[in-house]
Amino acid sequence: SLADPIRVYEGAAGLQRHVRTEFPSGQATYYDGPAGQERRIRHEWSNGEIRFFEGPQGQERKVRSTWSGGETHFFTGSQGQERKVRVEWASGQRRFFKGPMGAERKFMHEKPNGEATYFDGPKGQEHKVRTQWIDENGVYRTEFFDGPKGEERKVSELATKGDHMRLATFVGPKGSERRHVAFMGNGPKMNVDFSEGPASGNNVTHQRQLRDNGEVRFYDGDIDHPLLRRVVTPDGEVRFYTGDVPHHETLERVV
Repeated sequence: SLADPIRVYEGAAGLQRHVRTEFPSGQATYYDGPAGQERRIRHEWSNGEIRFFEGPQGQERKVRSTWSGGETHFFTGSQGQERKVRVEWASGQRRFFKGPMGAERKFMHEKPNGEATYFDGPKGQEHKVRTQWIDENGVYRTEFFDGPKGEERKVSELATKGDHMRLATFVGPKGSERRHVAFMGNGPKMNVDFSEGPASGNNVTHQRQLRDNGEVRFYDGDIDHPLLRRVVTPDGEVRFYTGDVPHHETLERVV
């Protein structure tokens, strides 16, 4: 009958074992094991999905699902309680999940270049909280975010390599974050930068820097080309500078 499933067997007479069931919809279930102990190992769908199972007869649990496009889902848990723990794509990207079956939430997404983004929140509301990677110069970088899904704004970033460390904080809404305070360390030494202004073009200014030796340096210009204008030393001396080329300013007078 074209309307009923077809059970397929193999083996000599009296020892036949069930190896496959074909359905009119185009689906098929495959089995393995000796006669009387056949266990389900795979189910193929007409849309290209293939589900794989493990476990003894009657306790088969889903462990993996694949699609023709290269997407693979991995599961763990007993039969009927299988929960998704990982998704892999042909591109090399991987996504990891936590939580019970039906409520699995995304908590980490990993790219082929090693960049990893972490998330928090219930299923469907996962918001980005952290992204970390190692850049081409071997610097370990981490960006931290705050805000609900789709509105995450960067609040700080950390860069480290050996004894060198830089920690910067940011203020402003998503897409308009501007650097506020930056801590720069080299071993036991630490400098602190303060910036101000809107995050629009080059309007953010490098306002001042508190150095490890107690000096306070004041700047003008945009964040990428700060121009030194004044230095106040711990003993009260004030040095004034002029010039329009960063790191080549001219000492103008000393008070």
